[in-house]
Amino acid sequence: MQTLIIFLRVAFLFLGACSEGKKVSVKEVVFDSAVSDIQWLGTDQKTVLVQTTKGRLYRSVNGGDAWKDISDQLKGLDGTQVVVGHLVKSPAETSTIMVAGTKHDHYITDDGGATFRRIRQKASIHTFLFHKTRAKWALLSAWTDACEANKNAIKKSGDDDADIGPCSHMLYLTKDLGKTFTLVTSYVVQFSWGEATQRQQDCLYFTHFRKKKGDQPRLYMWSEHIDFSYSDDYGKVIESLVPNGNKFLLSNNFIFVAKLKDTKSQTVTLMCSIDGGANFRQV
Repeated sequence: MQTLIIFLRVAFLFLGACSEGKKVSVKEVVFDSAVSDIQWLGTDQKTVLVQTTKGRLYRSVNGGDAWKDISDQLKGLDGTQVVVGHLVKSPAETSTIMVAGTKHDHYITDDGGATFRRIRQKASIHTFLFHKTRAKWALLSAWTDACEANKNAIKKSGDDDADIGPCSHMLYLTKDLGKTFTLVTSYVVQFSWGEATQRQQDCLYFTHFRKKKGDQPRLYMWSEHIDFSYSDDYGKVIESLVPNGNKFLLSNNFIFVAKLKDTKSQTVTLMCSIDGGANFRQV
């Protein structure tokens, strides 16, 4: 296996002590492949996790002076090595990070990578979104198994009529760091936590298809079948705020929503709210 020498300490030089005029040593660090992601953990930022392009995970507890390959801590239920797909760090707890595997095995750590626990969700994670202030809360979205089903595999099984259900994008909520999940809604396009400045940090905004049957269409163009909606009880009651609202952005107390104006011409109207979605006006 060809190794790639990464001068990781150079990155620390530019990101940290160099700006303060301190002397920083530069060391050669050998990983199995190029660096895909780097995450600094802990209040002192001394713990560092590195994901490589080949899906291995390395950890340092002294700011990058020494490294340990901790990939063997991540094993699938069948005992095979988990290939790391991506990392997501919690904004509420600096030592908590989610490690998503490229297939159906995912892990979480709340001690900076010293130990890992398997997330009780077998679907391939599409998006994982930690709560901004509640350390154990997170949203997880995943496409159903039907979306990943290989037609050749179905034919090989000898059951051409195998019913694997519809292909749809599901949204789940966990309040215990992935030990349990509850379904919020299905046929989701986009989702986000609300903003603390509006006292809506525990509320959910999302766009979703109104029709909850059959395969979920891929959003290649603006659709008349999607609404921008809101829930403050995690899906028990869903309120439509902007019918035909396809895409949205929460930024600096503003909610911007792209609302379909005309299907044929594919034109949209930009709607804006400054009161947490209670009222919208055309921009």
